[in-house]
Parts: sequence; structure tokens; C-alpha cells
Amino acid sequence: MKMRIISGLAIGSALLFTVSMSSCKKENSITTPSDILASTKWKTTIVKDSVNNDVTASNQAYVGYAIYGKDGSFTITDLSGALRSSGTWAITADGAKRILVTSAFTRIVDIVTLNNALFTYKIVNPSGRTVTVEHVPSK
Repeated sequence: MKMRIISGLAIGSALLFTVSMSSCKKENSITTPSDILASTKWKTTIVKDSVNNDVTASNQAYVGYAIYGKDGSFTITDLSGALRSSGTWAITADGAKRILVTSAFTRIVDIVTLNNALFTYKIVNPSGRTVTVEHVPSK
């Protein structure tokens, strides 16, 4: 019985140590969705319809580069660098939506994936179809 208690305490201590160590953050680590979005310039790689068909050619309005500043500003250009829009951006507290605000529009989209390697969101295009726009970090 004593051995089980000691063994249980040892396992419990090891788990507690592991959890507390994995929750420690480095000074420069990216920790929030906003940090991730502002960490790089993003390039559109593909636009897909609801059944994952490539519909990039007919959704060029979503293709280009996006830069999200740590100060809450954003700039979106086409692939040649021509300005498409700029303004302010935010991510909801739950990390589920990205919000862009310009003098011409406010756009709220559902975030599908946001990590250091991929940013995808869903949006209803002008034809009324929901598309998923995928981005990767650009150098």
C-alpha cells in the first residue's frame, strides 16, 4: 500500500512538473492569435470552395499579400504590390474571427486555422458562395 502511495505521488509530481514547465513562456514566444498574425507577411496560396475545389482564378480579390502590424494597422496588396486596402484590424478575444476596418468597409471573417505556418479564413464572396482563403508566411 505504501509503495502505491509513493508511486502515485511520484507520478503526480512528475505530471505537475511537466504541466508547469510546458506552461512557462519564453520572453519572445508568440502566444496569441494576434501575435501570430502580426509576426509575418502573409501570401495567399489558394482559394477553395465548400468542397475543396480550387476557385482561386475566380476569386482574385482575395489573392495577394497581407501585413498585420502589431499596432493594429493592416495593408493588403495584390501579388504585384498594388495597394488593395489598408486600415485597422483585430481578432476577437476567443480567436475565432478576424476583423478589418477601412474607410470603405468592415469585414468580419471566421478563422479556420491560424498558426505560424498557415492562416485560413472563410468568407462569403460576392457571388454568395462561402470560400476558404489560405495564406502562408511570405519572405
